Amino acid sequence: MNLLGLVLADGNRSQNRTYFKANEQSKILPDQGNTYYGFGMLLAAIKDSRDSVQQEDIIPFTNSNSNNHIEFTAKYDGQLVLTVNDIWLNGDMKDTYVPPFNGDNIQHYIQLAKYEAAFKEDFNSWSEEEEMQKAKEQYDRRLQGWKIIKDTSNWNIWYDDNIGAFSVSITVNPEKE
Repeated sequence: MNLLGLVLADGNRSQNRTYFKANEQSKILPDQGNTYYGFGMLLAAIKDSRDSVQQEDIIPFTNSNSNNHIEFTAKYDGQLVLTVNDIWLNGDMKDTYVPPFNGDNIQHYIQLAKYEAAFKEDFNSWSEEEEMQKAKEQYDRRLQGWKIIKDTSNWNIWYDDNIGAFSVSITVNPEKE
């Protein structure tokens, strides 16, 4: 079977990568070499007979595909699955959601504090001590959030914050002789 899909989005290509480096490798389809698979990129795959998807069978939809279309031939019969490239947590991924509060991650926590303060106060006037205090508060909130995620087994938390839509048109062609 051939599958043809209209591609309208290829994920967040922001160069402002303040997210934790561990998040990159936790995506459904992480970047590989010089190939970038953005957060929010539309992904397709065929579930196999075991009702699972193998990473090597994931097809990324990118705007770099010719004419905004992608065509692929399924290796086997199964259910077509479409999703966005994001992180699906599990109980072993605490450091992905709440990295340690240390020098490697402190700037991210400060950035989170500034995002939160953007409409409430002038964060440009924060002293270095205030920045550290606000960053620590963000870290503590993330720890609380992790406890809730773990207690409720809400491993799809990153999906819950996605806003947007894709338009996909699928054409299934009979096998060519």
